[in-house]
Amino acid sequence: MTKKRIHFMGFLANADSSILKVSLDHGFKSEAISPEEGVGLVSVLESLPHNAVGKKLSMDFPCLNHSEGKFFFLLSIL
Repeated sequence: MTKKRIHFMGFLANADSSILKVSLDHGFKSEAISPEEGVGLVSVLESLPHNAVGKKLSMDFPCLNHSEGKFFFLLSIL
C-alpha cells in the first residue's frame, strides 16, 4: 500500500474480490490486502496485540475472506 492521506477506511465483512470491480463515486475505492498487512495495520492504529486483532477480524467479525486469503476494504483518498 502506498503512502497517501486516507480520510476513511472501513473493512468489509463477507466480501470477495468481485468488490474490486465495482465503480464507486465520491473518491471511494475498494482494495484488498493480505491478512498480515490488515492485522498489522489495525494493531498499530488501535495499539492492540496482533493475536487479539487477528481473532477479532477473522472470527468475531467475518472480515477475512478465508478462501481468497484477503481482507477487502473501502477507502476514501481525497
